[in-house]
Formats: sequence, C-alpha cells, structure tokens
Amino acid sequence: ELSWEFAQDGVLYQIGTGGGTWEYQNPHVSGDVQVTSSFLSTGKIEHFVAHSSPNSNTFTNDTQNSWFMVDLKEHHRLRVTHYCLRHGYPDGSSRLRNWRLEGSNDGNHWTTLRNHNNDQSLLASGYPEAGWAVDGCDPGGYRFLRIFQHGQNSSGHHFLMCAGIEF
Repeated sequence: ELSWEFAQDGVLYQIGTGGGTWEYQNPHVSGDVQVTSSFLSTGKIEHFVAHSSPNSNTFTNDTQNSWFMVDLKEHHRLRVTHYCLRHGYPDGSSRLRNWRLEGSNDGNHWTTLRNHNNDQSLLASGYPEAGWAVDGCDPGGYRFLRIFQHGQNSSGHHFLMCAGIEF
C-alpha cells in the first residue's frame, strides 16, 4: 500500500482544474466526467470524484455487488498506475474490505485492475483514505473505471461507502 493521498497531480484533480488553469471544480458537476452507481442510497453522486472530503455520507444501498463508476467520456482513456479511495462515512464504520478496481471501454465487459480481499487499509476513523499501486493495466487505458464491492464491508453489510476516488 501507499500513503498516497488525494494529490494535485491526480487525473481527476487535473480534469477539475483544466490542468491548473482554473480553480478546482468537481469534474462530475462540470460535466467533464460522469459518475453513476448501482444504487445511491445516501449522499450526492459527485462525491465519488470529489477532491476534498465532502464530510457527508455517501453510500449505496445494502445490496450485494454494489458499485460506483467514473466515465471519462468518449475521447478519453486512462492507464491507471495508482489509485486512492476515501471512505464515505464519518465514524469509520462499514469500511471497504472486499472490492475490485475494474476498467472497461464499453461499460459492459470489465477487466480487474486490482483485487482486494479483506483489505484492512482503510482505517477506523472519519473519512480515512488509502492508496494502492496498479500493475499491468492495458497500455491503451480505459474509458470506464469502477469500484465493485464483491463481499461484505467491515460491518458485515453490503453498503459501498465511498466519498472519493483519484487516479
């Protein structure tokens, strides 16, 4: 694991600042990327790509195989080498433990970029962050990137609580 936080050299931050030419705007709100989820229960969908912690709950329903996805749009592909997540609940409960980072170019066929089984990296505190290296991503990159929860969270549920991602 890395101690890589939501750095200003991350792709979503660069999109949100036009490469540093304007003040940060959430890239989903500006329309530069599109975020979707399996079913958002609480929070705002744009929190998934927020650069700083929104300090509000962001999670899906308590349903198996929940996910959050970023569409980089038609003319963009990303070769992921690292990524970072921020937990989406203030007391640190229900943290991700079992999930995959996946990539796709059509939104239907997915490639696992990194698999996490009982990963303890997200600490039990308000909105903890953790980062990981990604090896072997297709050099052509991916248009769609998603977090897919394939097992229970730290509280034994299927809520996918995530209030931030960066690549």
